[in-house]
Amino acid sequence: FAAFDRQRVEPMVQELLALKPALVVTADVAGFRLIRSQSPETPIVHPAFGDPIASGVTTSLARPDGHVTGVSVFATELAGKRLAAESWGAIP
Repeated sequence: FAAFDRQRVEPMVQELLALKPALVVTADVAGFRLIRSQSPETPIVHPAFGDPIASGVTTSLARPDGHVTGVSVFATELAGKRLAAESWGAIP
């Protein structure tokens, strides 16, 4: 926990990555970018991306690249499918 002190974050990430974790869970895109810049091969799980394509995290929702996976909650690519499912009665 960096106690909202941005200067503490990078050294903490370096310390974490020195432990060679099997994967890292990030809470935001800034954390994702910091980990990716220091360890491009470390798998990253992000529990709730806004729009991973617009933020440059991945190039595809169907097949995320760059050793990253997670859930997109605001992906514009899915908006049409969500509306279509509602109009068909698929969503109560």
